[in-house]
Amino acid sequence: MLDLGRVVYVDAQKTGSTFLTEFLVRNSGLPVLFQRKHSPLTAEIWERPDVTVFMTIREPAAYYESLFRFGLDGSGNISAALRARGLAHVYEPDEKHFRAFIRAVNDGRRWGLMTRRLTTITSLERPGQLTRRVSTGGGARRRRRIHAVRMEHMAADLANLAEQWEGFSRLGALIPTADPSIDRNASSGRGFRLSDAARAELRSLDGPLGDLERPVLDLYARWP
Repeated sequence: MLDLGRVVYVDAQKTGSTFLTEFLVRNSGLPVLFQRKHSPLTAEIWERPDVTVFMTIREPAAYYESLFRFGLDGSGNISAALRARGLAHVYEPDEKHFRAFIRAVNDGRRWGLMTRRLTTITSLERPGQLTRRVSTGGGARRRRRIHAVRMEHMAADLANLAEQWEGFSRLGALIPTADPSIDRNASSGRGFRLSDAARAELRSLDGPLGDLERPVLDLYARWP
């Protein structure tokens, strides 16, 4: 998480977060109040009257593929957790084991990893905005808005947040549309790549990620 006072960025891993965190620190012009990689939001943040909270997300098929490739290289906390539970066998560079990986990381969960990183979504207010119920101190729970910035459309989506803070439009203009450093931590993944057919199936609501990641897949479908 990166806390800039009036703007707070939630940096989900494998969503271009290293690039965007460094970019915001360098270009936002706002003081850094707190910075810790992949740390959760705190109740205190929601007590600020004019705070804008946003996070980066990623198309779910690409997100799972990136996490799987990361684990094939022996990296990441998800890989460490699965290996500690005796599930190291899912890390072989083929689609059969990739599907086993999806089942393993979502075993017993109602929602998939991408959706869980967006927290519990209670409604989609409009494209690009997620609403959740959050604890705001004293046991009270209110609806608060988290804005989603798609990794694949980072520049445009930041610019679209200009209504929240005029600085977002300037920041969006500074990000090159196809900056390769956005995905600078991409893994070699022992050469693993999803086939086009498997990717299309995963992106379908009838595919393996359909029920797990429906809110995120819907968000991508509604938000050109």
